[in-house]
Amino acid sequence: MGDFENYGMQIGAIYNHSADLRNSIYLSLYGGLAWYNRYGAGSTPDDEVISSTLALGKRISLENWGINHLVYTPEIALHSENSTTGSTIEYTQNLELRFLQFSLFF
Repeated sequence: MGDFENYGMQIGAIYNHSADLRNSIYLSLYGGLAWYNRYGAGSTPDDEVISSTLALGKRISLENWGINHLVYTPEIALHSENSTTGSTIEYTQNLELRFLQFSLFF
């Protein structure tokens, strides 16, 4: 089967609807590049991937429960990937519901 290795980077921006970051609605946009490499017998060509993620979320402070630095951050995200494998181009989109997501604030 061979070995599999991937690496990449993304940069993005987050717009907060309110100055209270621990209880704000936010919109985020991230974009980046990734490379997926496969090694071994029968491996497929390497992938170069351009990805982007647009997400809308709500931060909910957990201070009322005695948790000071942890914030619950559920969001809905649209993730797109444009992948080039050898001579073919593959485009995928995923709608993601991220309910088990938390952020640390200090």
